[in-house]
Amino acid sequence: YDMGYYMDYNVRYYVLGSGVTFSCVVSGGSAADLKFYKLSDGEQVETVTLATKDVGNGVIETTGKLALAVVSTADSYYCNASWNGGIPIKSNDAYLYILDIVQPQTVAWGAVGYATQFTCKTHSKLMQNESSIRSDIKNTNAVATAIWQFKDGNEWKDVSQNDLFLGASSTTFGTTQTSKIRAAPLLASHKGLQVRCVATWESDASRQLYGGTVESSAISLNLSYIKSVSVSAGEHVSGDTVTFTCITYANSQPTFSFYTFGKSLDSNKFKTDGKTMKTSKDGDEYRATLEAELVTPTVAVSSTGIEVYCKAFLGMAMGTLTKSVNVKSYFNCANIEIGFQGKNEYTTNNIVDNKNGTHTAQTVCPADSTDSRYHIIESVGVSGKTSTCSKETGLWIPPRLASCVKQRPITSGVHQDVYFLKDKLSFSVCVSDPGGFGDFDSGPSTTPGFTTSAMNSKLRTSLEGETKCGAKNSIKCLIEKRKKYRLRLCVDTTA
Repeated sequence: YDMGYYMDYNVRYYVLGSGVTFSCVVSGGSAADLKFYKLSDGEQVETVTLATKDVGNGVIETTGKLALAVVSTADSYYCNASWNGGIPIKSNDAYLYILDIVQPQTVAWGAVGYATQFTCKTHSKLMQNESSIRSDIKNTNAVATAIWQFKDGNEWKDVSQNDLFLGASSTTFGTTQTSKIRAAPLLASHKGLQVRCVATWESDASRQLYGGTVESSAISLNLSYIKSVSVSAGEHVSGDTVTFTCITYANSQPTFSFYTFGKSLDSNKFKTDGKTMKTSKDGDEYRATLEAELVTPTVAVSSTGIEVYCKAFLGMAMGTLTKSVNVKSYFNCANIEIGFQGKNEYTTNNIVDNKNGTHTAQTVCPADSTDSRYHIIESVGVSGKTSTCSKETGLWIPPRLASCVKQRPITSGVHQDVYFLKDKLSFSVCVSDPGGFGDFDSGPSTTPGFTTSAMNSKLRTSLEGETKCGAKNSIKCLIEKRKKYRLRLCVDTTA
C-alpha cells in the first residue's frame, strides 16, 4: 500500500458473555490515529490500544485493538484512521454475531395429574447480519447441544436424576433450534419447581465460530388450579336464586362449565333458563359466575345436600380441572299448605314463621258468645290444635289441623226411662214391696207392688236415704241379684 487499512475479519461468532477483541491495521508514511465506533449508534468506543511498526521502505504500520470483556448484544463495528489531523478514512464494517438463547422461557404452566413442557430456543445459523444467513460458506449450521437441569435445594442437577422428567427432544426451524423436555405426572408439591437448559456451541475456527456455553435463566413451574368454588352465602330454600362462582388460576382463559351428576346442572333442581355464564380476568386469575333458581330442595335427595362441580378446561395439553361445592337447600314451608280435618266452616289458621326454617300452624276458633261455644276436636296422628312444618322434610306434623265444633245450649228436652224385665222374677224388686208376683209380660200386675203408679213412684224416687228403690238403686239391685236376666235401659234425649 502507499496508504491503506483493513480490519482482520468481516464476521465473527461468539457466545454470549465471551470476551472479544477487534483489530484494525493501517499503513502509511507515519503512525496513524485510530478510533473505533459502533455502527448501530455511531458512538465512539473508548477502550483502544495502539501499536506501531516500521515495516520498511518508509511504511509505518499502526495496529489498534478494541477489547470487549463481555459481549451481550450483536452489532457492527468499524474504525477510522487519520494522519496528522487529516480527514479520517473509514474501514469496512466488522459484524459481531452473538450466539445465545432466544426468547428465554421464564414460566411453564401445568396442572396436577397432567404433563408440562419446558422449552429452550437457541440460535442455530451463522448470520452475515441480523436478518440474513451467510451466503459465502456452505455450512451455516451453528446448532447447540442443550442439556436440562433441575434445582434441588441450592444445587443444579441433571434431569436424569429425577423420574419426573420424561426425555428431551430437539428440532430446528429457520434460524432457531428448539429443545424441549416434558415432565409428568405433576403433583401439587411440584409447584415452584425450577428448571434450566444449558446450551453449548463447539468452536470452528474455519468458520470464525468461537464456542462457549450459555445457561438459561431458571424456568419456574406454575400449576393451574381451581382456587375456589362457592355458592351465595346464607341458608337457601326452594325458589331462591343463587350465584355459583368459580375462580381458577391459569395462564390462559379456561372454558368453564357447572354440572351436577352429568354434563350440566340437573334441571329438576336448578333452573338456569335465560341465564348466561359471565367470565372475567384479573392477571392470572379467571372467574366464572352463573345464576340459578333452586327448584327442588337438595335435602330431598340427600340430607347432606348435593355437590355442584365447576369444570375448567385448559386445552388438550393442560387437561381439565374440577372442584365442587356442597349445596344444601331446604323446603320452603311458607309455600306448603296445610288442610283441616272435617268441616272447617268455623275454623281459620294462623301460621307463624319461627325464623329457623320451620313454620307452626294453629287452629283458630271464633270467640264464644251467649248462644254459641266452640271447641276443637283432635285426632291422634291425624290432626291437632297445632302443626309444625319442617324445612328438612317439607311435611306438616300432624298432617292436618283440627276443626272447630260449634255447641249450642240445651233449652228444652224430654227424658224417658224404659225398663223391660223379661221372664218371671223369683225375687222382689224392692224389699219394701208388699209382696205378690204378677206376670209382668202379660200386662200390668194387679198386685199393688207392681201397679203402674207404684212402679213409677218407686223407680223415680230420689228421696234422701232411699237405698233400695229408685232407678239407680233398682237397676243395680237387678244386675247384682240375677245377672241372667236382661235389663235394657233406653234413654231418649232430644238435646
